[in-house]
Parts: sequence; C-alpha cells; structure tokens
Amino acid sequence: MVTRPALVVSVRGVGANASLAWVLMITNAAREAWPGDILIDDSLALGLIIPSKVRVAKISAIEISSATRLGRLSDQAFAAVRAELAATLGLDLPPA
Repeated sequence: MVTRPALVVSVRGVGANASLAWVLMITNAAREAWPGDILIDDSLALGLIIPSKVRVAKISAIEISSATRLGRLSDQAFAAVRAELAATLGLDLPPA
C-alpha cells in the first residue's frame, strides 16, 4: 500500500461505525495548478518531503485506523483551505 499525505477535513468519523475521515489530497507544489489549490508554506516543517499544496478539488475518504498525524497546517493556510472548500461546496461558513 502506498502512503500519501492528505489533510483531514471531517470533524468526526463518517460512514459505517464512524470509521472514515474525509481528506483533501496533498500534492507536489510543482505540479500544474488547479483552481482552488492552496500552497502549504511550511511543508518541510510538517514532515512533508517536498514543497506541497492542498488540492481542494480532490476529496476522498480514508480509514481512520490507517492515518498517522504528521502535523498541523498554519492557521492562515487552514483558513484558506476552509474558505475554498466552503466556496466549492456552496456552504456559508462563518470565518474560522
């Protein structure tokens, strides 16, 4: 199994037995930009091996039991991800 970084965006477990977490893809910052990509300013400090960005357009679910926490996005980066995700989903969220 290939391990890939992702940003957990669900606040609680989802699915059967609440065993899943919704995640956004984290990818190489050098890849072609997609609308909604959010650059991670401190990628290396978070334990990522290359400069990276959150790809808000790619959401998935993973087994919580297979996840390992690497770090936490800066408040600024997380606010940008949250705003982009809310806009993409058509949600009216209060500021974080």
